Amino acid sequence: MSTNSETTNLNEEGENSSPTAAEIQTYLIENIAEMLQIEPDELDVTIPFERYGRDSEDAVVLSGDLQEWLDFDLDPTILFDYPTIEALVGYLKQEKLEKL
Repeated sequence: MSTNSETTNLNEEGENSSPTAAEIQTYLIENIAEMLQIEPDELDVTIPFERYGRDSEDAVVLSGDLQEWLDFDLDPTILFDYPTIEALVGYLKQEKLEKL
């Protein structure tokens, strides 16, 4: 996976901060594009992950990388529950980020 998973989010004071919805979307686009070996601008955030031809193992790996990057627990099947980048970011913004 991309080195983006190793990126630490820092606020202006140099402390860890939660990423914004836009940063999560960018992270997902970059990592999925890398996984698919395509350019990030070729991805459509409204198209289901399965339409890109990835299997369940890829989904679990991506959810694990996202969990590590966000530093909170995610269900390994989250990409099946929220099957597009847009839906997943919306869920994370509503359910997770506001609680951090």
